[in-house]
Amino acid sequence: MNLEATIEQLALTLKNNSEHWKPRMKALDALHDIALNQKHTPDNLTKEIFHKLKLPLKQQLTDLRSQIVRLACQVVTKFAVVAGHRSRDFLSFVMPQLISMAAGANKVMAGFALDCAREVCSVVQVHKAIAPLCELCTTSRNKAVVECAIECILVALNKWESFRRNDVDSVEVAFEHCLKAASSKARATARQCYWAFHKSYPDRALKILKRTDTRTTKLIVEEEPHDDDEEEEEEEEEERNNTR
Repeated sequence: MNLEATIEQLALTLKNNSEHWKPRMKALDALHDIALNQKHTPDNLTKEIFHKLKLPLKQQLTDLRSQIVRLACQVVTKFAVVAGHRSRDFLSFVMPQLISMAAGANKVMAGFALDCAREVCSVVQVHKAIAPLCELCTTSRNKAVVECAIECILVALNKWESFRRNDVDSVEVAFEHCLKAASSKARATARQCYWAFHKSYPDRALKILKRTDTRTTKLIVEEEPHDDDEEEEEEEEEERNNTR
């Protein structure tokens, strides 16, 4: 059986066993192994394959069992890392569900979802993720959710080549809001976002600084990154990529 036929069979197992979780666990394990085995041949993971997977995997992310959700998040992450831009349409379909989970009451599943979202943002530009992430930053009262959401935005600012115009506005509002967050971790990440934003939009960044309170402005200025810091970050990122 070729790869596409194998994945189609696994997708059907996920789709047709809503009342039986064990076959779905086995299918998710098999999908994770397939993604891992395609590390050196990512071109095998075609748009047709991802089209077959997107609805069944999204369904697993809505499951009530944390084991299913955890494994589904791992599968999504692994396909994103291995397939990269080839998985963009698939990720655009499932990412809103991941971020919706992050705003839910179940903290365990929210953690799985945000970890997955952060990893996905580090390897693929999924523009549909930005608006809901920014909304979490400005509306969520859950400290951990805000911390992870602003981390995802920082990853995107550092990694992505470009943003849609509306998304730039949303990102600006999100990290400016987080500069005043209750969480010290979220505030620190927002200050990093400022400098990442400054690289591409210096004029807009300076306007933010002018309307920020004196104490926060001082902290931002003190944390301006230097060339040495950027070189170290690039080296660390290269090491992480080599270990994936």
